Amino acid sequence: MTNISIAMATYNGAKYLRAQLDSLYSQTKVPDEIVVCDDCSSDDTIKILEEFHKNKGLKYLINDTNLGVNKNFEKAIRACSSDYIAICDQDDVWFPQKIEILLKKIIEVENNQPCVISSRSTELKPGMSTNEYKCGSDSDGIYATLLGPSYLVQGCTLIMNKKMINLLKPFPYSYKEIMMYDGYISFVAATCGIKYNLAKVLMAYRRHESNVIGKISDKKNLWHRIVTKIKHLKFDRIFPSSRCNTLKYVYDEYCDVMHNEAKELIKKIIAYGNKGLLYRLNFILTVKYFDLSFKIKNIITELIMFLIPIKK
Repeated sequence: MTNISIAMATYNGAKYLRAQLDSLYSQTKVPDEIVVCDDCSSDDTIKILEEFHKNKGLKYLINDTNLGVNKNFEKAIRACSSDYIAICDQDDVWFPQKIEILLKKIIEVENNQPCVISSRSTELKPGMSTNEYKCGSDSDGIYATLLGPSYLVQGCTLIMNKKMINLLKPFPYSYKEIMMYDGYISFVAATCGIKYNLAKVLMAYRRHESNVIGKISDKKNLWHRIVTKIKHLKFDRIFPSSRCNTLKYVYDEYCDVMHNEAKELIKKIIAYGNKGLLYRLNFILTVKYFDLSFKIKNIITELIMFLIPIKK
């Protein structure tokens, strides 16, 4: 019988935690276990976890010291015992069929390999309503994840199999200097196993000031945001320096088990950040994954940056 665990990381999440846990236990496919790793919360988070432990059998661990988001999620994931593990934030709301749909899809596509499936999310607005959303088509393969938009690696949408957990080396400690745990998992899956991107919205993402990533922007300070955008224009290419650095990290850690096609693509991406205009223009023009409008926009961007260099 197929079983599934939910790995959740918490830190001072009492405000929204109950609503999230209720949505997990209301799934059409109820998880076989929910494992929560708490990173030294000082609010009522532990009280809520203990309540769900007594009433629902939820399992939770409390860190002795603060591990940070990457290592806290890693600890929760590795504490799970099921064949499949889905990742969960403390403050979102999952739609009722999320687990059922993700589980069916990963069984369909995993092909006895390390495998990760992502889905889509929409923003949860005040009053528990959601934004309207439209989805395109499913995608998979190396190019889709390494060259695609950031929502394809959103941690709270991911499900993975046990082979993927066994493949993963220790997570990077610093998400600011290296990468977030979700990018790490997704890039390793795409380059060494299977990464499938399901174009279905299966959860609502709650954006607020306590988010590690995706905090609510200060709408009043428009001028500051415009100035910041201009100052960092140099890094608004297809591959900012941060993306080049993260992929180099994955390459160095997993080169011995990486798909050959992935090795070649990562080498080109790293070179994109180091070489000149002609190399970057040739890269944009020759990658089949990019559509025509994307190519035109980024060629124009590169030309502007070449003619009017803007320093950081």
